[in-house]
Amino acid sequence: MTAILIKRSQQGTILILTLWALGLLTVFAIAIGFKIQQKIILASRLGKRAQLYYAAEAGVKKSIALLKKEGGQNKVISKISLFNNPDLFQAVPVGSFVFDVSSGKTYGLVDEERKLNVNTADQPAVASLLREVLDVGEETAEDFADAIIDWRTLGESGISSFFSEEYYDNLRFPYKEKKGNFETLDELLLVKGITPAIYQKILPFVTIYGNGKVNVNSAPQEVLMALGISGSIANKIVLGRRGTDGEEATADDIIFPPGQDMIRLLYDLVKEEQEKDDQEKMTQLSELFVKRKIGGESSFFMIQSHGYPKPRAEASAELASPDDAPQGRQNKVITCVFDLNSGKIKYWRLYFFHVNQTK
Repeated sequence: MTAILIKRSQQGTILILTLWALGLLTVFAIAIGFKIQQKIILASRLGKRAQLYYAAEAGVKKSIALLKKEGGQNKVISKISLFNNPDLFQAVPVGSFVFDVSSGKTYGLVDEERKLNVNTADQPAVASLLREVLDVGEETAEDFADAIIDWRTLGESGISSFFSEEYYDNLRFPYKEKKGNFETLDELLLVKGITPAIYQKILPFVTIYGNGKVNVNSAPQEVLMALGISGSIANKIVLGRRGTDGEEATADDIIFPPGQDMIRLLYDLVKEEQEKDDQEKMTQLSELFVKRKIGGESSFFMIQSHGYPKPRAEASAELASPDDAPQGRQNKVITCVFDLNSGKIKYWRLYFFHVNQTK
């Protein structure tokens, strides 16, 4: 009887150990399964991000191919075909993804030489631009311009009563001025007085690319005025080049060719009958042309390509602008600057973000 009890006790112990082992293995299996599931999800997300990148990159490659094709046919890159063309640049399918090439409210490229070059512009031009764009007083605009010019100027500051070095040395985390050209526009955020809010306001009007000539075919009024062109003449140039429909980058736009013919066409566009001061203003335009401050062609173009999943393309295709992009999607954005003359990309920036679904 005792032997039977001992045997049953051993069997019970074995059963308990077996159940314990099975429970432990179940926990291990669940843990391993969870880890595997997490790895599968991570791999899926990385794969999707890679596909988003390839979609955005496809937008860059298409833009460069179109630039090379157009640049090989004509020195003046057409605003019509590349700067405002949803048919070419909106919701273009790439497998199960699509891309937009867009900036602001237009689909297409951005002419970098429509902007004022902060590496070559003089202090009066920078101050004038900031005064117009930021809507600030003369003194404030002068202070901002002084800081920008001083940042890029080699050696001691030549600006009277401007103690920029003292400002940078007394920051919580001090740093020295560049004393050289801006290599990226983001460097402006290091300059005295340039806050992120101010930077975002001036970003559409400034560049570091090109030889300093401003393209009158695409330059905004604020940039033309920064060169010393009067507000009335600058306004006539901007409105006149849009053609009869009054819209930028459409089929009836007036294109000013490079060379002396550009000055003649500008004169025809803004002349006023029997106005002596108008002749003087046109003389000023000729001087700007001779001094290589204005021109009629560009080589540097900014491409901003957005890659996102194809199921959202149908909604995106009906949008009034890229600013109204559908909510709740992943986006990979490539921003680059391409130099048509050298055939090289001069700037490349990649970032990823997720737009949450609105309720």
